Amino acid sequence: MEHPILFLCLILEKLGIPSGPNYYEHADKYGILAKVFAPHMVYSYFVCIFIIVLALLNPMEVFRVGAIALFDPELTVMGPVAYFLLDSFGRNLLIVYSIIYPLLLGICFSMLGFWRFTKKDIL
Repeated sequence: MEHPILFLCLILEKLGIPSGPNYYEHADKYGILAKVFAPHMVYSYFVCIFIIVLALLNPMEVFRVGAIALFDPELTVMGPVAYFLLDSFGRNLLIVYSIIYPLLLGICFSMLGFWRFTKKDIL
């Protein structure tokens, strides 16, 4: 598969959600740019949400977004994703989430590791 977003669009098409290059069946109407950039464009709002949710499940990405939010309240560095994040969460909730989520995840995995290695050592 040449592009992961195209792969997600193909999955959405199989589910019956219109997306992907076939969504624009008449690419001639949209000109040469639509033909050239078609494999690299996001064709469905669901795919955009899915990518952002995956990024917000990554604790390092969450911490990075929180650090940017502390110094740049409008998240202008992040571009259009900032509008979605600020509209969905708000600045304060985003900062709280960026502190609490990695902390809780770290505590859970450290407790899991402690429990695992008290029963049986690595060797």
